[in-house]
Amino acid sequence: MTDNVFVFVYHVKPTSSCSEFGKVGGAYADIWVLDSDRDMADIRARSYLMDYRWQVVEKTDELAMNDEQILHYREVAQISYSRAKMEGLSAFFSAYPVKERDDHIIEIYSLPEPPESPETKH
Repeated sequence: MTDNVFVFVYHVKPTSSCSEFGKVGGAYADIWVLDSDRDMADIRARSYLMDYRWQVVEKTDELAMNDEQILHYREVAQISYSRAKMEGLSAFFSAYPVKERDDHIIEIYSLPEPPESPETKH
């Protein structure tokens, strides 16, 4: 079977053990997965979110992407697609604040590595 890049968009909330708990109210996570099977890709994406201690509220979208289609998407999507093809999985989070704000401040940063514990292995 041929590997495809699947992208799943999840609405997620940080659990109390998530590094982002108290910092963000939630996020929309674009999880890009290279796999030959859509269901396995979805499982891998959800496992990734669980490793980082995010709770999935709902899956809002999913697509199977190819090299031609990705050219019509924004640069961050193209980077995530390429990273998934090279590394097997890539993630991009668009977070929103805990409370509504009047300013338009945007903060961009990388998430720390997921905690290492037996309970995070799926």
